[in-house]
Amino acid sequence: MASPLDPNDLVTLEELTISNMWEVAALIEVLEKKGILPKGK
Repeated sequence: MASPLDPNDLVTLEELTISNMWEVAALIEVLEKKGILPKGK
């Protein structure tokens, strides 16, 4: 049987959104440095 979830271990939608934003920003930076994605204006 599954154990109950601890509410303190869960992340909020806001935390997930911010984490995703930083991941996308890092990916774009790497692609720009590699010359795969041209820098935006």
